[in-house]
Amino acid sequence: MLILVVISIALMIFDTRLTSLIKVRSTLSVTLLPLQYLVSTPIEMIDKIRRTISAHDALIKENLNL
Repeated sequence: MLILVVISIALMIFDTRLTSLIKVRSTLSVTLLPLQYLVSTPIEMIDKIRRTISAHDALIKENLNL
């Protein structure tokens, strides 16, 4: 775990000081975008379902109160 933290900090420092990493970062972001979308889609769908159920429950409670 500590090794990953050190590597992360080193990469952040190199990223701010070296302009040659701009192309690498750009290439990685374009390459990994489909993977990021694939991972985030189910999470967003679950969150949307949770919000819908919460809204439905709130409406039922409000109707019962009326």
